[in-house]
Amino acid sequence: MATVSNDVSVGRQTVRRQVNTRARSTNGASDEPASIEILCECGRRLCDDHLQIEIELYQDVLGSPGHYVVTTHHDDDPRHRLVSRHSGFLVLERAAD
Repeated sequence: MATVSNDVSVGRQTVRRQVNTRARSTNGASDEPASIEILCECGRRLCDDHLQIEIELYQDVLGSPGHYVVTTHHDDDPRHRLVSRHSGFLVLERAAD
């Protein structure tokens, strides 16, 4: 595992979310897979991690303001609260400013 910069940016989180949302919308409705591969939404400058997530769960995350998905080793920011733990990833909630 490569060392990842702790330089976290909400802007990078937002861009990754947009990319992930686009990836989600490109799946065909008739042959939609049960899960998709998305980018880690940690917002770290050097992170290029990917993870597999069930589409239904990702839709729940998208519908919950302030929630985002990160790989399991990106849970070290005390400004975020753990929402749920899954195999290979976590759902976190961004603390209110």
